Amino acid sequence: MADKKYPVLYATSVKGTIFRHCGVYNTIYFNIYNNKELEDKPYYLEYMEKTREEVYKAIQNKFTMSQPLKVTNDHKVFIIFRGNVDMRDVKTFCKMMLQELEYFTEGVHKADYAELETMFMEIGRAPTFMKASKVGEKLTQTDILDKIMVHMDGHDQPQDNGCLTPYTDYVDFKEIIEPLRDLFKDEVRKAGLELGIPEYLVFRQPFPGPGLGIRIIGEVTAEKVRIVQDADYIYREEVDAAVEEYRKEHGEAPEWMPNQYFAALTNMRSVGVMGDERTYDYAVALRAVNTVDFMTAEAANIPFEVLQRVMSRIINEVKGVNRCFYDITSKPPGTIEFE
Repeated sequence: MADKKYPVLYATSVKGTIFRHCGVYNTIYFNIYNNKELEDKPYYLEYMEKTREEVYKAIQNKFTMSQPLKVTNDHKVFIIFRGNVDMRDVKTFCKMMLQELEYFTEGVHKADYAELETMFMEIGRAPTFMKASKVGEKLTQTDILDKIMVHMDGHDQPQDNGCLTPYTDYVDFKEIIEPLRDLFKDEVRKAGLELGIPEYLVFRQPFPGPGLGIRIIGEVTAEKVRIVQDADYIYREEVDAAVEEYRKEHGEAPEWMPNQYFAALTNMRSVGVMGDERTYDYAVALRAVNTVDFMTAEAANIPFEVLQRVMSRIINEVKGVNRCFYDITSKPPGTIEFE
């Protein structure tokens, strides 16, 4: 009677593994296919690629007592088991992961599943004397898989079995979605008005400029955030009051009315005098510009008396500040914001 021949899976080397050259092991082939109808969903293809790798790791972790090993031949992935394993449990676990995939993606997924015994061999190494007569053909070059393949899906009971990463987790943390990223600031304001957002919000400072964090040079701390918040509030309050006073007197906004204005905290500290004591505090930079498209800008010609009131209030009301600068840099070469 002729010896039974085993289809062969090859590895570049068996060193570093617990598997023997020419050893015969229980083996599975499990491949999940994409759902063509879902391929237009955001990051679906990337998710499926990641999930396939996660499936193989999950099998290895689930049946760790059987010391499973992932083996790839001709772009087909197999899992071989060194110890005893109940193949019914393996098949059930694969079915559970397929159910979970369908639960997460809300779409039917099909998979091919096969289980068999294979011989594990090192490429270029002669078979052992005892196993030479049992060496068959390379598995991926035979039709054995086609004959024993089982087609499965999880459509009968989609559910979360706690094996895989949810699709929503993968999508939610892929990247930031920025629908207004390609718009200029004036276009952002136009979009806001078209959406029905109240004008006082659309034109509120610093929108659509950066938040307070970017206006702090150097390390951002709670103390620095407080300084910027307080200084910025005073600055906006005084400018708004001056604009409103001019509007009541002249029936229109002043030519110097800035399109964007804010207070920024520099990283510079210097000696100052408050009463009879010396201080060592931060300098606040005041920025205000006139612009049409925010691509170019000139410093707003805010009346000096307004700036004096702002300076006086900030230094006297905001703890930690002993100097105020007014930035007259145009854009270019500078930017409107402090970055």
